[in-house]
This record gives sequence, C-alpha cells and structure tokens, in this order.
Amino acid sequence: MRDLTLEETAYFMFSTRAFASGVPTSLLGTPVLSVLESNNATPITAGVSVNVDRASVTGLNQATVVATAANGYEAGKSYAVYISTGTVGGVSVVGEVVAEFTVQASAAFTRIGAAGAGLTAITGVTLAASQPGVTIPTVTTLTGHTAQTGDAYARLGAPAGASLAADVAAVKVDTAAVKVKTDFLPSAAAGAAGGVFIAGTNAATSITTALTATFTGNLSGTVGGIAGTTQTLDALQAAQNAAHGAGSWATAVGFSTHAAADVWAVGTRTLTSFGTLVADAAAAVWAAVSRTITGTVTLDATQGSYAPAKVSDIPTAAALSDAVWDEVLSGHLTAGTTGNALNAAGAAGDPWTTALPGAYGAGTAGKIIGDNINATLSSRASQTSVDDLPTTAELATALGTADDATLAAIAALNNLSAAGVRTAVGLASANLDTQLDALPTNAELATALGTADDATLAAIAALSIPTAAANAAATAAQVTTDHGAGSYIRNTEPVDVSTNVAAIKAKTDLIPAAPAAVGDAMTLTSAYDFAKGTVAMTESYAADGATMTPAQAFHMIWSMLSDKAIVGTTLTTKKLNGATTAMTFQLDSGTSPTSQARAT
Repeated sequence: MRDLTLEETAYFMFSTRAFASGVPTSLLGTPVLSVLESNNATPITAGVSVNVDRASVTGLNQATVVATAANGYEAGKSYAVYISTGTVGGVSVVGEVVAEFTVQASAAFTRIGAAGAGLTAITGVTLAASQPGVTIPTVTTLTGHTAQTGDAYARLGAPAGASLAADVAAVKVDTAAVKVKTDFLPSAAAGAAGGVFIAGTNAATSITTALTATFTGNLSGTVGGIAGTTQTLDALQAAQNAAHGAGSWATAVGFSTHAAADVWAVGTRTLTSFGTLVADAAAAVWAAVSRTITGTVTLDATQGSYAPAKVSDIPTAAALSDAVWDEVLSGHLTAGTTGNALNAAGAAGDPWTTALPGAYGAGTAGKIIGDNINATLSSRASQTSVDDLPTTAELATALGTADDATLAAIAALNNLSAAGVRTAVGLASANLDTQLDALPTNAELATALGTADDATLAAIAALSIPTAAANAAATAAQVTTDHGAGSYIRNTEPVDVSTNVAAIKAKTDLIPAAPAAVGDAMTLTSAYDFAKGTVAMTESYAADGATMTPAQAFHMIWSMLSDKAIVGTTLTTKKLNGATTAMTFQLDSGTSPTSQARAT
C-alpha cells in the first residue's frame, strides 16, 4: 500500500469493466469519487477527482487525491478511495474501492521522516553525490562558507540595488523610457537637411513647404535676409491703382456697397431680423382694452382666409350631444376607439344565456362557478350534519387517552438493564476500567520508544558519510579536473537549505539527549491523554455490526440515554447537538415493544 506525505497530491490508476463480458468499459453517470478515513463513516470529498478514459483508452481511469490537512487528511491514518456516483455498462458501481493508501503511517517515516516527528540535529556531516539511496536537494545557501570573491566579482563590483539582476532590470526600464522620447527625433543630423534646427548657422536646412500652421506666440530676433521673390508695399499699391484706378478701395467680402439712400429708395422692404419689434408690437396690441378683428384672418401661408363666425353659429351643448349619440357606429370601428368598444359590447349578447364553464379559461369567474357549483345547494351539508362533529372537550378527552398509552409505551423503553445497554452498544465487559487498564502505561511506552530510538540512532551511526573536509577536497579536485587548476565554482543560483535544516532541527530538539535518559520527560500520545480522561472525546459512532472504540462506545451509550424519538416502530437516537440522527433501532411493536434491533 502506498504511503503518502501529508500535503502531497497523489494519482491512482484503475480500470472499469462490464460485469457481463469483462471488457473494459467507460465509467459513466457523472462519476464521483469519495475517500473514507480508517473507521470514520463520514467521507472526504474535497480534493478528490476522477479523469475517465485516460489517454483516450476506454475503461482506463485516473483518480487524483490532494492529501492536505485542509482537505481533512491526517498523518498516521489509512484511507480508501471508492466510487460514490457512477455506472459501468448501465449498472451502478457505487461502493467499488479503486485505491487505498496511508498518510505518513510507516514506521520508517514516523521515526526518520518529516513534520510531526524527526531526528536530532546532525552536524558536521556531508553527503557525497554518489551516496547510495540518498537524495541531496538543491543547495541555495551554504551556511558557514565564504562566498566567492574572485576577479569576476571584482570587475562587476557590488550591486547598487538588491542584486545585479535588479540593477540590470532597472537599467532596462530607464532605457525603454529614453527610447520612447528619442523615437520622435528626425533621422537626419541636427543642422542638416531634414534635421532639427540648432543655434548658429543652418546653411543646409531650409523650409521647402508652405507654413500653414497658425503661430500663437511671438517671432523674435532678426531676419538676416529673405531669399526668393518679394514685393514692396509701393509695388502692391501700384498694382492696385492699375487694376481699379487711383484712390480705389478693396471691398471687404460680405459687406454691402449701397448707401442709406439706396436702401430707403426700395419700395418693398423685408426684414430678416426683427429684434424686439415683434414682441413690442404684440405687447401694444394686447394692451388695448377692446380688440375687434374685422375682415378676414390668414392663418398661415398654406391656408385660405376665413371670416369670423357668429356666436349664433356655434352649436349648443345639447346639439353636440345629440350629434354624437346619433352618429352611426359603422363609421367609427377603428381599434381602440369608443365606437369599437360599444360595437363589441352590443354584439356580445345576453351573458345569462352562456353555458358555464364553456370556453372560459382558468381563473375566470365563469370557469370557477361552472366547475364548483355543480349541484343543487340543497344537496350540501346541513346544520344537523355539522352538529355531529366532536366538540373541543370531546377531542381533548380522546387525545388524552391516546397520550396515556403513548407515554406508557415510551416509558417502557427505558427499562433496559445495565447488561441490556452494554449488549445494545456492543461492550463485552461490564467493567470499563478493565478495558482501560489494557492500555500501555507511561513506563511501558517509555521503554518501547527508548528501544526504538536506540535502533534508529545505531542505524544512523552505521552510515558511511564522508566528512565536510573530505567532501570539500573531492569537490575541489573535481572542479580542477573539469575546469583547470585555480578555477572557481560560480554561485549563480544559490540553493537555500536553511529552511529544511531549521525544520529538521526543530523536530530533533524534541528528542532527549540520550535515549531513555533519567529525568527526561516523554510526550505521550493523545490516546494516553484520553485514557486519563483529561481531553474531550471526538464524537463518533460505530457502524451497525462493526467493532467500536471506547470513544464510540461512550457516545453510543449517551445517545441511548439522552435525546431520542419514536415514530411507529422506529426508535431514533440523536447526536450531541440533539438534532442529528446518531442511530436507529427497529422495535417489535409500536405500542408495547419488548425487543429492539439496531437498524443503522
């Protein structure tokens, strides 16, 4: 059986076959795996998974178990992996065990192994690379040794930051930032064609395209000269006079050339902007106490002119009402209008002639009345039949008599003798002290552990382990052979073993100076503390027909004597919380039981 290290992830391969043919068959039905610990009936489901048809091979499956303390695994315990959900060939395979393992349960691991137990600190020992059966981890820190200070380090110098790698990384960041800025500079040399302007002479640099940008600042300094064709202001004025006559003006775009007299000489004037003219005119009109509209009124450009109506021409309310009610509905049947609704109501006919429930849907009054009032009212219960129902007092008397019989039956269940209780929970002896006396004493444990320590230390002493000096000489010789005399081993990736060494030392510090030395105290197991009665018991109940631990026996006895319930012929006992079922028993009678048998 495989023995795992706590916090290890393990993989187990298993196959599934059809029951009828024995041919490898896929595990189906949304398969799920669970794990049971030793004699604990509560399965572990965290960190357990299954990969069916591994490597595309039908019937080949892989179970993955993450054996961490967080998932519920403990050192020194055994575990079984089983299928809790799944089918093969349409047949359920729930309960099939697919793997078994232990966690740090072997004697060798417990005495020489990792967390929870260990050896005293071993100093002055160096393991050779060829040591049989020994795996040397990668070394990250050489405690007690001086790091190399050869010429390679002298040329590099001490790092400015945490390390040379950190210095290189910082330089790379700064270099990238500088490149982002220099990418904006032209490729040509400064002062040359296509390059940036510099102070002094830029004979080779010229602007060959029009400057279309807007200058928002000031152009200061002295212009040495302007190359190319230029015109003076006098030359520009002469060209203007030649084209338009002396004394002419250039007309600005968008301005009128007409005088005021030209404007008022126009017979028809259209104002494109009224300003406050309209508002002022309106205020003046409505300020008049009496306003009479004569002639015709023009509503807008698309409508004609209308003469104002006389008051006598306006129809009265009665005339309007008559006109509305006399309107024919056939001309007003548009969906959603009042005419359409009135027309639909008139066509509905007499509701009292409609058969119930007829076409009425669920929840409507027609459906409810048609389904429920299906007989004459006189055929229903009369007051006389209601008067025959028992009164409150009659019900109380009848129930009281039933309670007496029930309570008497329950009281009879507590008449088990001490022997009967022991038989029910599976205790073989009447004296629990006799069973506790069978546990080893402190002295017996000390003797047994001391002997084991002697054998372990003797085995360690027998190991042929080279000294530190021998290991250093062998290393130097090998370096000389591989790289030449005077070469160094460059410590490019130092390996830190201080963490492992510290962990080992923390455990070995707990071992006495000498095995079974006089006056050395020993830390006994929790089982001994339990035997002394100084620690709380972990709640647990043995399965039906299974052997039990003393802790399970105590809880089963307490469950029988404490909270329980009887329903029919089933007696159910409760756990410490008073709600969860601990065990169930089958009674031979629901009223006067004389025997019971464990069910679950």
